[in-house]
Amino acid sequence: MNNRAYYFVPLAIADTGEVMIAPSYTVDLGDRAICHRNAAFGSTEAVFLSTRLIEDRFGLAFEFFINVAHNFVEAAGVPESFSALAWSQAEAQVRGETARTPGRLAAAPRTITALAPPIRTAALDRR
Repeated sequence: MNNRAYYFVPLAIADTGEVMIAPSYTVDLGDRAICHRNAAFGSTEAVFLSTRLIEDRFGLAFEFFINVAHNFVEAAGVPESFSALAWSQAEAQVRGETARTPGRLAAAPRTITALAPPIRTAALDRR
């Protein structure tokens, strides 16, 4: 992960063989852009993230996180036990649940009233 750099740019263009970064947004360039583009410059790998293509901060942060996470996993590796667990869940078609027992949350109560005091609405109702 030492020789990686992340750049937030207006648009990274995807439809050419060379690395192209647009200095500003236009509709035409927006249609040709991609969320990120990787490029090698000598011993440095650069990742250009399109800030104008991803409309909100969460989306941009998520795109950045995904790229950093890919590089982290590439450097650190994945334990065999995690790989086996993930593959077993894929084969079992588990969706959205990372526990070994997918049904355990379905049986849990869906209310949070025990965690919060009751809301008094009488004063609000009079207004």
